[in-house]
Amino acid sequence: MAPLYRTRNALAALAGTAVLYAPAYDIANAESSAVELRALAQAEVAVGASSQRVEEFYQRHGVRYVWEPADRTYWGIADTSDWTFVRVNFRLDDQGTVKDRRIYTGNRVTLP
Repeated sequence: MAPLYRTRNALAALAGTAVLYAPAYDIANAESSAVELRALAQAEVAVGASSQRVEEFYQRHGVRYVWEPADRTYWGIADTSDWTFVRVNFRLDDQGTVKDRRIYTGNRVTLP
């Protein structure tokens, strides 16, 4: 028998709605990963660090990232499961050094 969340997603897809029921352990795993990545980011990329330091952080921890020059932000994403991810974003100031960092979790929604 398929897990309940997969059955609900299949029914939602048939009904034409996009509903995602992520299992509780995936959400807990994403939260713990976010706590770990937050601690690593605070230890390795301090406010005032260079953009090179940010890119090294992403590469060292296997986080996919892109640079968005319009908002002067590095957008990073680390998958924690098929259903959840952790976002690791760094904003830079006019001098190209880290202004602030934002780390949070999210659930992936797949549209039918």
